[in-house]
Amino acid sequence: MATAAGRGLPALPARFFAIELCYYFPVDLPARKKLSHTVPQWVPEGSRFFITIKCVPPGKNQLCQAGIGDGVLAAMAHNHENHLWHCCLCLLMPDHLHAILSFPREPGMKTLVTNWKKYVAIKFGIEWQRDFFDHRLRDPHQLEEKTGYILMNPVRKGLCERSEDWIRIYRPKDWPPSMLDGGQVGRVTPCAPPRINRKRGLATAAGRGLPALPADVPKFS
Repeated sequence: MATAAGRGLPALPARFFAIELCYYFPVDLPARKKLSHTVPQWVPEGSRFFITIKCVPPGKNQLCQAGIGDGVLAAMAHNHENHLWHCCLCLLMPDHLHAILSFPREPGMKTLVTNWKKYVAIKFGIEWQRDFFDHRLRDPHQLEEKTGYILMNPVRKGLCERSEDWIRIYRPKDWPPSMLDGGQVGRVTPCAPPRINRKRGLATAAGRGLPALPADVPKFS
């Protein structure tokens, strides 16, 4: 019989030492970072942000179902028309959405997007992924690039042949649509800065930080 250290003891299996090493040198598993969405004071108010909000589970069509897509876009339009934020563009994909939004300093991006997600989840049964992604668009080039990316997303995913055929989209009248020419995004006119009504921005409905949608919400399909 094999011995250990010449003392007549059975040799210890290799996995014993692996367990011992893990005990003395614990390995920290990576934890998902929580995004703060805090906008520094030096960032001008009215700056535009590229926003992505995902659903769970991935791949499940929640946002492009008949009726639900209209309601989600109506909620986006409602915040825009009531000056809670300024929406340059919002496009729905089956399991996520992309938008270009501007926010007032108060109550701020995190509060407005979080409350909007809660409202849509309760109203339409959407299962959102925790949190959302934001990226500040620092110049007209980035604005043009992200606008083209959003508009071409359904085409890249094979959901339509031309970007103009996609109906799950909201573009306010004060945001001129981009012209796609041969797959190249044309010059994008920057959208006007948001007109913020601070009293409305702080108003709440049903405790969710979003005014109630009117009965005759607009249709976008």
